[in-house]
Amino acid sequence: MDNIKLHIKDETILTEIDGEAVLLNIDKNAYYGLDEIGLLIWKLLEEGKSYHEVKGEILSRYDVEEQVVTEDLNRFLSDLKEKGLVTW
Repeated sequence: MDNIKLHIKDETILTEIDGEAVLLNIDKNAYYGLDEIGLLIWKLLEEGKSYHEVKGEILSRYDVEEQVVTEDLNRFLSDLKEKGLVTW
């Protein structure tokens, strides 16, 4: 996934309430809850960061092995794509 160009779909809205975050695709009525790291990833995507930059940011902030970040990030992004919240 290193070479993919991630795009947030225009129909996707982020809502943050009391420390929790939810993404909503208004066209599909699909929603997705975000934890702390999911919210970080989303905000980095909003800034236009690449897959490689997002992965690097997670590695710099958290004490976690690169393989774990790669697997978790790939799964998270695939889930977002399946819900219609991002494209690549």
